[in-house]
Amino acid sequence: FSNVDPQPMLERIQQALPQIGALVLSDYAKGALSQVQGMIQLARAAKVPVLIDPKGSDFERYRGATLLTPNLSEFEAVVGHCKDEAELVARGRK
Repeated sequence: FSNVDPQPMLERIQQALPQIGALVLSDYAKGALSQVQGMIQLARAAKVPVLIDPKGSDFERYRGATLLTPNLSEFEAVVGHCKDEAELVARGRK
């Protein structure tokens, strides 16, 4: 997927935004979200929330998303081990 032109996907998202309540993206690290910042910016401009299931430990690439939904191991790979739920919540808010 890494050689795929992202423009058609961005155009489809732009066309769909007026009719959707949220943009839900799942990153499988196959290149489909190579332009994830463009997708996020389009949705935010349309006031559409962006929910992302991230991949890897570079959560910075999803900056501007409304919500990230990593599993526990993905989350702890980014913020370190959490000893309890309170610490997990506190680190998630950062």
